Amino acid sequence: MTTLLKKSILILMLFIFAQGFAQSGYHTPSCFVTFASYNKDRSKLLTVSGDEVILYDCIEKKEIWKLLPSQLNLEVTENPQIYATIDENLTQLRVAGNKAGLTLLNIPQFVQAPLPDSFNCTKSGKTIIAERSKKVKYANQYDYFLYDPVNKAHKLLVKNCFKAEFMMGSNLIVFFFNAKDFYLDYEKTKFYDTDLEQFVDKPYPNFKNPPTTLFRDSNSLYTNSEAKKIIIIDNKTNKSTVINTKYKPIDYSTDRYYNGFVAYGAQENTVEVLECEERDGLKYSYICTYNTKTLELLNVIELSNDSLKDVALTLRNERKKVVFEKMKTYSATEYDLLDKYKTVAGKFVFHSASKHLMKILPDQKPDALGKVKVQIICHDRKKEIIEYMHVNDLVNTAICSFVRNYTTCTNCNGNGKFSKSAERTVWDATISAGAKIVETQTVKGDCSICGGYGIIPIF
Repeated sequence: MTTLLKKSILILMLFIFAQGFAQSGYHTPSCFVTFASYNKDRSKLLTVSGDEVILYDCIEKKEIWKLLPSQLNLEVTENPQIYATIDENLTQLRVAGNKAGLTLLNIPQFVQAPLPDSFNCTKSGKTIIAERSKKVKYANQYDYFLYDPVNKAHKLLVKNCFKAEFMMGSNLIVFFFNAKDFYLDYEKTKFYDTDLEQFVDKPYPNFKNPPTTLFRDSNSLYTNSEAKKIIIIDNKTNKSTVINTKYKPIDYSTDRYYNGFVAYGAQENTVEVLECEERDGLKYSYICTYNTKTLELLNVIELSNDSLKDVALTLRNERKKVVFEKMKTYSATEYDLLDKYKTVAGKFVFHSASKHLMKILPDQKPDALGKVKVQIICHDRKKEIIEYMHVNDLVNTAICSFVRNYTTCTNCNGNGKFSKSAERTVWDATISAGAKIVETQTVKGDCSICGGYGIIPIF
């Protein structure tokens, strides 16, 4: 895989060096650029859109290499997006496709490897890996390990933790723990500095949830795309400053993974923001630099290459064609079911009749019987199974209820009280003409509270 990847990159580099650019940009304007970061000395800039990942030489003013999602083993949808984080030296790039795939790319060695159950890269390049706790209490169900991608070392940080959050723009990871009432107990919150590799004090008084965007020098920075504003909040004084932007900044309305700021390499008293505009069906991206003291616009870098608009239009038209061809195969009933499914895809529901907690798996189309796959959540992951349920049942609140969390069953302590296996019959709806009967084996639980799967919902 590494050899093939290097060959592909060499071909792309030769193609890139052979062509000139009409404007300063180099991205195809088929998708917005949603992630960008300089290295420490600002000699290199890495940018990511849904169609390409590009490393740019800011001194020589040319691309170093370009990668497509397929070259990073990422799968994207008809509306492609790539979620990316990186360290401040641009050495460890973690990327995920919005359909499937997750890769950690070692840029200096140009070697990539999958890294499941991992979280965002920190400023130092380290990340954390989550494992399901053997003993779950008050929904504190994960053990977190610090992972160093250079020496592949794992170090246990916390056990029985509810969730971990990265404070983007810093080396801090925040660990949250639930109390007996299943709500967060902020007195138990821990802060770990991945640079010092030790737990530290809270970064500012009255800390609760970390900023959902950028954290820098005790300031939380947010973007508001529709209002075309940047909001800077001083967490020590709670005072806020507002900067009006030239274009629409990328924010959480674009996607909850995007924070809109250039990750690293910012100069003193400045903030660099990813901004965008749509013209004639094409998507143009910019990096805009603002002075945080005077609030004025200092510089605009165009990331999109207008000379590639024909390529971009071809890409967008091909995607529309794929969606259109799919839609032509849908009947009115299928349209209705698909719309209903989209409202619940990826959510957790509690099935009152069976007492099972289920996750409605995303990226599906209801089958010929109007059913979709759901994953039965079990305290013991080895016992989890996939079932089929009708979309109308999933959206019927008399049958299924949405849940905000779940925890270990207090009646069976998570063991489920499983009895011997039982045989059942299910329908394989992948065959359109004449349903095929498939005999499968599954386990049967007889706990009166959780239905045998060791998990109970928190509404």
